[in-house]
Amino acid sequence: MESRRGGGGYIRINKLDQAKISNFSNVISRLQEESLNKVQVLNFISRLYHGKVITRREARLMEAVMSEFDTFGEGVFTEDIKKQFLLKMFEAVMKGL
Repeated sequence: MESRRGGGGYIRINKLDQAKISNFSNVISRLQEESLNKVQVLNFISRLYHGKVITRREARLMEAVMSEFDTFGEGVFTEDIKKQFLLKMFEAVMKGL
């Protein structure tokens, strides 16, 4: 909903989806608990998409970023660094609610 104000500005009011906010907490917990090999990352992103937490476009973007780690070779990036990348992407998506 938008409300026009004097001076050309406006106020935008967005309704927050409580289910998505609840999913955010669950996803962060899972991310911290799970290990992240290539298959697990893709499964994690797929669960987010199929749970309607993220859009198809967001899922594809996350998959593309995470697959780039493989181009640097095994062991270059630690599991914690990969988790941080995935978590930051997820947080950025959730901020758009």
